[in-house]
Amino acid sequence: MARYQWVVCLLFFPTLVVGGEVFTSIKAVDKYCQEQSADLLEEQGLRLITWQSEFFNGERTFNIDGRWDTNAGVYLVECEAPYGGNKRTMTLEMTKEKAP
Repeated sequence: MARYQWVVCLLFFPTLVVGGEVFTSIKAVDKYCQEQSADLLEEQGLRLITWQSEFFNGERTFNIDGRWDTNAGVYLVECEAPYGGNKRTMTLEMTKEKAP
């Protein structure tokens, strides 16, 4: 399946950290990953249809593999946050799948 890069970035949101909130569950990382990737896509003028994700724990990280279906195609999202990290330490990478 052919893919092309849409955007690859590391995102840090220090202004969004409230009271030093720390990630203590993978579901919190999944929710934040979904919110941040949705914001990025909506800023591009895309209409979001559905979000799907799988998550797992690495040796020292929470890992999210997500997928946004949009009106302009499918976007794959990967987020990673260290155990005990906060919103500003999460990384987000997004790629667009090329239509078949």
